[in-house]
Amino acid sequence: LSQLRGMEIVDRYEDIVGERRDQLRPSLDLLVDVIRRDLPEWTLAPVRGGLSVWIDLPSGASATAFVNHAARCGVSIASCREFCPNDVDGSHIRIPFTAPPETLAAGLQRLVQAWQTFDRSPVEACLI
Repeated sequence: LSQLRGMEIVDRYEDIVGERRDQLRPSLDLLVDVIRRDLPEWTLAPVRGGLSVWIDLPSGASATAFVNHAARCGVSIASCREFCPNDVDGSHIRIPFTAPPETLAAGLQRLVQAWQTFDRSPVEACLI
């Protein structure tokens, strides 16, 4: 029975992917619009597929520090550190757009507020 169901999915794969793409398009468009309008200093990587976008924060901004600050502001995103094998802090963050547009809009509003209150000054290394 599971193999028959699997074959139905394989036979309809292109239709299923197209339907999902149509479902996600409003959320992706919202995310891109908010970033371009409210966070113009962020660099949005070209969206070539997937369920999230990658952002390059302005020079000197720690993605890890911003992700932690954003969490305190009520929004969860990921830094590049969570996807990097060598545990290096960088300036890239990953934002998914799988939530419905109204939920995503609330999260993006919090994200914009988090960026506005984020201390972007570099953290000095402590030498002992």
